[in-house]
Amino acid sequence: MKIHMDLDCFFVSAERTLDSSLVGVPVAVGGRGDQNIFSSVHQKDKRLTMINSGAFVPLLFTSLNHQSKSFKEHFLDSDGRVRGIITASSYEAREFGIKTGTTIREALLLCPHIKILPPNHLLYHTISFNIAEHLRTKVPLVEQYSIDEFFGDLKGWVDDEEKAFEYCKEIKREILELFGVPISFGIYKDSKWIAKIATTLGKPNGETLIKKEELKRYLEDMPIEEFPGVGRAFTKRLKKYFVNTLGEARRKPHLFASLGWQGELLYKKICGEDREPVVPYKERKSIGMSRTFDPLYDRGELRRRVIILARHLSHTVLHLGLNPTTFYFSIKYEYHQKSKISLTEDRIFSEFFYLDLAKKVFEKIDIYKELKIIRIAISTNNFTSTNPKTLNLLEQEEDTKKRKLGESITKIRNKYGVDIVGVGV
Repeated sequence: MKIHMDLDCFFVSAERTLDSSLVGVPVAVGGRGDQNIFSSVHQKDKRLTMINSGAFVPLLFTSLNHQSKSFKEHFLDSDGRVRGIITASSYEAREFGIKTGTTIREALLLCPHIKILPPNHLLYHTISFNIAEHLRTKVPLVEQYSIDEFFGDLKGWVDDEEKAFEYCKEIKREILELFGVPISFGIYKDSKWIAKIATTLGKPNGETLIKKEELKRYLEDMPIEEFPGVGRAFTKRLKKYFVNTLGEARRKPHLFASLGWQGELLYKKICGEDREPVVPYKERKSIGMSRTFDPLYDRGELRRRVIILARHLSHTVLHLGLNPTTFYFSIKYEYHQKSKISLTEDRIFSEFFYLDLAKKVFEKIDIYKELKIIRIAISTNNFTSTNPKTLNLLEQEEDTKKRKLGESITKIRNKYGVDIVGVGV
């Protein structure tokens, strides 16, 4: 018996647990990226917080002494301009057309009396973690899909659909009572993805059970792009064949077969026949960091920012004991210009190696030197053991020494903060 649970307007709901005056009024949480990471003043108590284990739950660097900033401090730049976008909005705010991705400036025009809050990510992660722990006491298998979504499997615990529905209602009541946040749930016996669709149909604060004989009716007119895992490219491709709804998709299995194994798997999901299991733990397939900032031309400052991002990413990789061999670097310029590269290095990972690589790659991909840069993104994937084949024995010996030194530095940073030790290359 597959279930899906989704915390309603989670960031806003979490904020309301601290301030009851936010209940029933238009509220939004805004985001502008953590610009403090580039501060010349070291935040010596800043640590990597990993209280959540979901594969799609973002990593969090936070300061124990961090104080929430005011609207002016967080969303106004040095020229007094309003910057940032909405990352979460209450249903009261959505009535004014405010949704995720709306600029904060536009949100204030649409609803001048809206309350826009700086993000409190440690609060969100903590509540999410506590709810996940509670669910694990009530559901045999729990998979944290994101910071505010969970899959579950009640097989062998509650196998009757109606009883499962009542059981989930009780869990929902407990979560609201214990943690102060509303949650919606959906149930479908054989597919967690149909259960997710059921949750979507019932939001907000909803509860939906879809039985097998009712599936066609529920999906008939639903737009194809609303199904989990159907991206823009796939949607565009399907619409070329006049497949606009899930009902139309179900009637054209031959079309999905022609799209290869991914198409066949998607068709099974749409029909509720994929039987994909709920997986309690999924390893991260990649780790990345990025920051968007005001247009910046100073290449010296940009190189410094690349190094800072690389240092934080290195700390994360070493903290997790991983050895990535594929590295991705991307920069975005003003006027929508981009430059990126992906490369593979079969080496024992260390911060020394990565910082050196980051500096060299930045020089290589910075192809529009006359333009200002507004975003830097770096990531790693393709994790292997910490003893891959290297070019020669001398290189392997040197890499091993640097790895061990990096692991010692990681322990110090875990205790005293990420910025307490710097590595030179």
